[in-house]
Amino acid sequence: MITDDTVRQAWEMLQTVVEPAVFGPGHPLTITAHHVAGEPIAPAEALGRPYEPFAVGDAWGPCWGTTWFHLQGRIPEEWAGQEVVLRFESLRAGTAIPGGEFLIFSSSEGRLTPLLGLSFQHAAASLTGCAAGGETVDLHVEAAANPTTPEDRMSGFDWPELRPDPGGPPGFVLTRCELAERRPAVRALAVDLRLAVGLAAHQEPGSVAAAEAQAAVSAACAALDPSDVPGTADAARAALAPLLPRRAAVATNGHGPVMNIDAARVTAVGHAHIDTAWLWPLRETIRKCARTFATAVTLMEDFPEYRFVCSAAQHLVWMEEGYPELFARITERVRTGQFVPVGGMWVEADCNLASGEPLVRQIVFGKRYFADRFGVDCRELWLPDAFGYTAALPQIMAAAGVGWFVSQKLSWNDTNRFPHHTFWWEGVDGTRVRAHFPPADTYNGDMSLREIFRSAREARSIYPFGHGDGGGGPTREMLEAARRAGDLDRVPTVALEPPADFFAAVEADPAPLPVWVGDLYLEKHRGTFTSQAGIKRGNRKGEGALQAAELWTAAAGTGRDPAVTAELDAAWRLLLTNQFHDILPGSSIRWVAEEAEAQLAEVERRAAAVAGAALDAIAASVDTTGLAEPAVVFNPTPFRRHEVVDVGGRPRLVDVPPLGWATIDAGAPEADPDEPVEVGDGWMANGHLRLEWDDDGVLTRVFDLDRDRDVLAEGTVGNVFQLHEDRPRNWDAWDVDRDYLDHTDDLAGGALTGPVGIEVVEAGGLRGAVRFRRSFGRSVIDQTMTLAAGSRRVDFATEVDWHEDH
Repeated sequence: MITDDTVRQAWEMLQTVVEPAVFGPGHPLTITAHHVAGEPIAPAEALGRPYEPFAVGDAWGPCWGTTWFHLQGRIPEEWAGQEVVLRFESLRAGTAIPGGEFLIFSSSEGRLTPLLGLSFQHAAASLTGCAAGGETVDLHVEAAANPTTPEDRMSGFDWPELRPDPGGPPGFVLTRCELAERRPAVRALAVDLRLAVGLAAHQEPGSVAAAEAQAAVSAACAALDPSDVPGTADAARAALAPLLPRRAAVATNGHGPVMNIDAARVTAVGHAHIDTAWLWPLRETIRKCARTFATAVTLMEDFPEYRFVCSAAQHLVWMEEGYPELFARITERVRTGQFVPVGGMWVEADCNLASGEPLVRQIVFGKRYFADRFGVDCRELWLPDAFGYTAALPQIMAAAGVGWFVSQKLSWNDTNRFPHHTFWWEGVDGTRVRAHFPPADTYNGDMSLREIFRSAREARSIYPFGHGDGGGGPTREMLEAARRAGDLDRVPTVALEPPADFFAAVEADPAPLPVWVGDLYLEKHRGTFTSQAGIKRGNRKGEGALQAAELWTAAAGTGRDPAVTAELDAAWRLLLTNQFHDILPGSSIRWVAEEAEAQLAEVERRAAAVAGAALDAIAASVDTTGLAEPAVVFNPTPFRRHEVVDVGGRPRLVDVPPLGWATIDAGAPEADPDEPVEVGDGWMANGHLRLEWDDDGVLTRVFDLDRDRDVLAEGTVGNVFQLHEDRPRNWDAWDVDRDYLDHTDDLAGGALTGPVGIEVVEAGGLRGAVRFRRSFGRSVIDQTMTLAAGSRRVDFATEVDWHEDH
């Protein structure tokens, strides 16, 4: 934090004088536009669409709409030898808020090739580092009318529920479209002045070092003429030189460099945490990935030391399918070691609500894709932003050959500060993996000295830097700052290198690491366990349907059929995508939630169809000789089932082996059960349990007849629904405030809007069932309580017609 007035003035001069002077006067381009009605179109299709004249100052883009711009012009002859950039900017209509996301395409041989992305974080696209002068410029820009700033996305944006509005009014205004020179001397001054301000702010107030830093930035500001920044930039840099000395040559002892054991090394990795869906739908994530990855591989041409990590296989699948030229460039950069697949998962999954097998499949599908397409074996699990991590993960990771876990989310804890940055994580079975929480406490680093010094709290650390969620990852300015900071004395060593270099250094260090045992529990965002129950239900049903489909295809001998395998793999991939850590927790916009529920229903449908075909094949092979009305009952659980099921619309008591099936004659008379269910006025019993309830449907007694004891403690009741006020101070979809238990209403008596409806729906014998209907507010709870003959289990089937706001 800047506390000194001199340093604060230097910061203001950087932002208001120096950075605006980085680019020279603009040279206009001719603009035509094609406005897409409805869903986005492919680049090849956009190339053939009709375009109409458009000008700076014109409006474009209804909510979530797309406009394609065609830009034409020529680089001025007098710019020969200079770096030339495209500056393309837009604002939300009627505001000063930047808006829109843009992908620049070059035109060649009748094709459009992604060049790089622009947004308010990436202000310019470099077209040539050394212009010849007179070159033709022919570019296309795919402009997405998306909310792009925190102001847009989290508050104050007036698009209803962030839903598409194809016929709505344009929401953005094009404010700049021009070529410009990037002035190298001014750019270098901007980098140096930013570093100098960061170094000055880091000094102890009142210290000699602070005074020296303040004197240097003051001298630089005095040397700079705001009316002639290009002409005085070198003088200002010279004034900063004493504050920014180059790192001294490293002494050697004849065997290699002598390392200063007190010097920290920061492994800086380019990163663009792109939520697979959140405040935008899946379709927009595809375009965010294209913009971000195009920018990354283009910057690698000018910064060969740049390493960029990508953690989701699904994101690269989208590039392979929709942007083959870009995917080819990515593949080449993977080969050179600059584009680094990490993480090993299909998507960065939620690790609280997904079951064990899907977590296994996340890694299996992710690692398989990275290996098949790139020959890369990911050895780290990269999950910087999920809302906590099950202690089952170390065991799963170790079995998959994944030895490192990387996250930073626990720095968000609202109660206890997590005590470690690099440590052993021990899981439920004692398996240990190494874990690293970057001490910068961010996965969207800005390459500032403030964050670099924070990273240096550990001798070795990973520092993920770059704009996320469509911001395009690291900027050219960040990479220039990294290159400059890596050469500076007085600051930690900053190395642009892959995470594997950090892992290898820690593994080679004999110093013992601390151990953390059990869950990595995030003390925040507890509401994600309950938000959007429909998604959670669909996920669990999809998981179960896929498990059953694989079981029964294996039993039927069809599990290796290529068509069956392909169908199940496709269903698995759809499920895994919807287990992303903002989809499954319910922390996305309504558009995403509705899409997720539909896709999870599709998972269940596809898995059920595969399972149904397998069950039919098994049933056809069963000997039913002598049975009047044969029926095959299947048991997908790993334990024997002796219970009442519905066969042909009638209850039957069956006994089915684990993971197997049994054949019965559904037409034969059902023998009277040994322990039939009896249903009376306010009670129900079989030979094992007796249940009693009152007029509110509250269980007043559960008596264990086998053990001659009450199950409910004296003075307590069961089957009581409770309402908790859910108005958190922050993060409405994510949080449940810790005092929620102080605001509770039991749904009984006066809390209900009328008497509870009680109806006996099965009168006894093989099964007894009672239905309770409770009304409160604008909502209704329908619940059926069932007790079967011979069973010690009470089943509750509950449906809630929910119409409350919180």
